[in-house]
Amino acid sequence: MVFDLLGKFAHFRVFYANANALTYTFPPRTTLTGILASILGRSRDTYYEDMGPENLKLALRVVEPVRKRMVAVNYVKTESFPAEVKITKRAARISVGYFETYPTRMEILMSKGGGFLRFRVYLSAKIYSLHEELKDRLRSNSPHYSLYMGISEFLAWTEFVGEYEAQDVITDEVLSVVPERLFESLDFSSLKEAFVEKIPLHFRLNGGLRAVSETATFINSNGHAVKFKKDVPAVKVGDETIIWME
Repeated sequence: MVFDLLGKFAHFRVFYANANALTYTFPPRTTLTGILASILGRSRDTYYEDMGPENLKLALRVVEPVRKRMVAVNYVKTESFPAEVKITKRAARISVGYFETYPTRMEILMSKGGGFLRFRVYLSAKIYSLHEELKDRLRSNSPHYSLYMGISEFLAWTEFVGEYEAQDVITDEVLSVVPERLFESLDFSSLKEAFVEKIPLHFRLNGGLRAVSETATFINSNGHAVKFKKDVPAVKVGDETIIWME
């Protein structure tokens, strides 16, 4: 099954950054499963097993080339609002000057061409009921919860592309992001542009707390096809050739 994820801006926070809020150039697998859970109406921390690598295969293609921009933002510490202050639009406006605020910088992702970001998501669910419910909601464009690109300020929406029979193939070119296990086979001289990203793949609960259980490194060619020096195993979905993240 294939669908597109769209939005004007995005911020997929780099989990290991400890200074400014940096962003990945594409949504990590954990972000994608969170979006799928929002579409289905699953509660936080309840979907990790059903959408783990053993039950759900995912691949991602950057359709519209992206660029990053560092912006200044000013957060209001809303927990410092007195109980007697009713939070209205007017109260929110005056609070910036009256209550404690703190400025910071945040890296945001946007389309290089100035339009909408567009990421193509490919998925194959082992659990039949999960697959069918996702298909129904994606086709009817009826997510249970509102979707967003990493943070709630950046709203997102989906466009259903289709359902296809995946075919295992051998090829020297793919359109998706490429995992580290295939880096040695890459034809780096053919890359017009590339981002190397270390992303979280999966969450697990550890003592009731969410923890990253697995990470992996990928190359994002920013909207261009990725070529290899020799043929590698891949998957053909419709007219597009991709490699699963897992």
